[in-house]
Amino acid sequence: RLVAERAMALTGAGAARVAVRDGGDVAYPVNIGFTAPWQGERFPLDATLTGRCLRTGELLRIADLAAADDPAHGVARSAGARSFLAVPLRHDGRVFGALTV
Repeated sequence: RLVAERAMALTGAGAARVAVRDGGDVAYPVNIGFTAPWQGERFPLDATLTGRCLRTGELLRIADLAAADDPAHGVARSAGARSFLAVPLRHDGRVFGALTV
């Protein structure tokens, strides 16, 4: 929670979350500022932008979510996000989670 709060303060974002990879799914144990009906749900890695970051291990930045017609943008849009940044979190060279704002 502290990491998400600091990320919000540093970026000026209205929301942040920490996501973790659990097998073929992504779960969001820390959500601050998101008020979407899907909170607490799990999604397949391929269904979300955060999942894409977890799968590839690469930083993902999208300036305007409305500008592209990508099905993976749906979860972020449903949370009211207009832009998106996901940074992979690693331990011992393995991506285990992502910080998103």
